[in-house]
Amino acid sequence: MTVTNHPSYVFLNDRLVSSDDAKVSVFDWGFLYGDTLFETIRVHRGVPLLWTAHVRRLLAGCEALGYPDTPDAATLRSAVDQTLAAHDYDDAVVRVTVSRGRGTAGLDMRRTIDPTLVVTARPYEALPHRWTEEGLRVRTVLVPVRAGLPRYRTKSGNYLDQLVAIREALEEGYDEALLVDEKRRILEGGRSNIFLVRGESIYTPPVRLGVLPGIMRDWVIKHTRRAGFEVRAKCMLVSKRFSFDEAFMTNSVWGVMPIGQVNDIVLDRNSSHRITDKITDLWNEWLERQTP
Repeated sequence: MTVTNHPSYVFLNDRLVSSDDAKVSVFDWGFLYGDTLFETIRVHRGVPLLWTAHVRRLLAGCEALGYPDTPDAATLRSAVDQTLAAHDYDDAVVRVTVSRGRGTAGLDMRRTIDPTLVVTARPYEALPHRWTEEGLRVRTVLVPVRAGLPRYRTKSGNYLDQLVAIREALEEGYDEALLVDEKRRILEGGRSNIFLVRGESIYTPPVRLGVLPGIMRDWVIKHTRRAGFEVRAKCMLVSKRFSFDEAFMTNSVWGVMPIGQVNDIVLDRNSSHRITDKITDLWNEWLERQTP
């Protein structure tokens, strides 16, 4: 299969290079072990949205995992700005990736040097109309218990669990995976966080279960509380009968996305998106205030 439509330029370490010339060492731990951290950032009218939150999470992850000599916030912003300017993008999706760097033989992470920085950008594409109107179709996928594992508290590039879950969901005709651990606890989507609504109350799984502290997850919690909604982090179990009035998923590219189906249970669009629509309106209003 031929891969096409890759970006013309990539920011690699300290400069822009053509994508054909962008090369990473075969001894880089990102390549060898998936030892990377990354952030996916939506750019709206030239403005990287929620930039400070993304950078704070990335640098906190680098510190928690002991990455050596990682770039600072100013360096990261310069790299992003240069990458966007090279493509003349106003509405885009940027990915910032940092690896631990090159290592010698063995598995001693203290002996790695020269962390790798990669910034890529692609045009932002409108989301499928069916998703926004009817909602995502999600399928539950069983995963191991994650609580206490540092990999799931950071935005790790070691993404195999999520990739396998998403593939399983897509092959069954669904749009997204809903990860459920062996104790039947709802965790998150394969590439998203999940919120569940019962009455006027909004619930989301707590990060202590091994849930990524998503940037949009935090935005929803903060802004819906300001708007007067009750939002709680709570352990919730999956069941054959979906017992919530509505549900939605969030990530930095989608924003707020309603769920229209969980496994074989179809949610009524007229009655199941009332709170979700209000939160979507909050997001769209906030979005417009961020840019000229």
